[in-house]
Amino acid sequence: MEEAVLSFGQLLAEGMRVKGLDYRTLAKLVGVSHGYLWQLVNAEKRAINDPAAKKKRPREELTRQLAAALDLDPLALLEAAGYKDAAAEPLLAGPTRYTNFASTARQLYQDGLAASAKGQTDRAVALLEAALERGGVSFVNAHTGLGMAHFNASRYPQAISEFDAAMEAFEQEHRGAAVELADLFYNRGLAYQRLARGLKGKEQGAARRNAAADFRRAIAAEGESQDLYHSAMCYLWLECAHPRRVLPYGRAFLHRQAVGPARFTTAALDINLFMAYAHMALKASGAGMELVDLTLQLCPNYWFAHYVKAALLAGQSAEPARRRLACLNAGMVHARRAIQYQPEARGHFRGELAGDFKNWAQNPEFLALLAGEDA
Repeated sequence: MEEAVLSFGQLLAEGMRVKGLDYRTLAKLVGVSHGYLWQLVNAEKRAINDPAAKKKRPREELTRQLAAALDLDPLALLEAAGYKDAAAEPLLAGPTRYTNFASTARQLYQDGLAASAKGQTDRAVALLEAALERGGVSFVNAHTGLGMAHFNASRYPQAISEFDAAMEAFEQEHRGAAVELADLFYNRGLAYQRLARGLKGKEQGAARRNAAADFRRAIAAEGESQDLYHSAMCYLWLECAHPRRVLPYGRAFLHRQAVGPARFTTAALDINLFMAYAHMALKASGAGMELVDLTLQLCPNYWFAHYVKAALLAGQSAEPARRRLACLNAGMVHARRAIQYQPEARGHFRGELAGDFKNWAQNPEFLALLAGEDA
């Protein structure tokens, strides 16, 4: 059975579907209006009542641009457009009034950032790559935007490559860059950390060491977001099962809080909570409880602080029966508050039934709360 040959419009439509691009985005990439692009894709439908409309074909240059933007075979697309023998039969171009819509690099860059913020990662990547090719924008900013788009799509190796490119360009144009060098290190460190979660053995170890090195560089670069950098390092060491390494980075940030302007961001609060986890792992739950209580004084409605408090109490509930009951009752109060402030916290509790909350894993009251049956 012969394979069906797709028409020019069908090839474009399928390419747009695979790449996740809409008419407006693709039109900006190739420099035509989205109205003209719609006409090209739907030419066969329009030609039912007007057979002459089929004779209108895109310029050869535009056809090649469309093939490149959609990762299509240029020869196949040219053939579908009617360019079988261009020398023997001159073909008509589409209306020229539709072709004067080339976006500037800055417009493409801004549209790419907007698409990334909306979670439209494929569209963001296409727009930002086109902005870089067109020139006239900050390479640091554009590569950083591309890196974040790939990061949000869980394409961590590509994100790391884009952050590398942004760093290479930083020395030449750092005055015009909208991002700090420290933030580039931080973003790349996060990408290495996420990459490590999908690896094993030596490869995982190497990725984690790269993440730690980047977080150290971010801290040393004295960027504005020290809370983020220190928090990321603390969490990385917890993830690597090195709780003792958490404490120096947490204390370093607390020292900054004491001698400089205080920051009570989520990341700053998390540093206290990560240190509390480290103390718990090091069998110093009393010191950990003090840090959690301090965090709750600063932000009584922070769900993660209640979650950590519940975890610390769960860890202590393996003691004698009277002590166990008191810890369970107090812990359930904080577990309920964590879920009240953040319903998704149920998933975190369930994920730790064999870990932090193993002492409560068979408790009917706790299980009813996780099932959403708790009054």
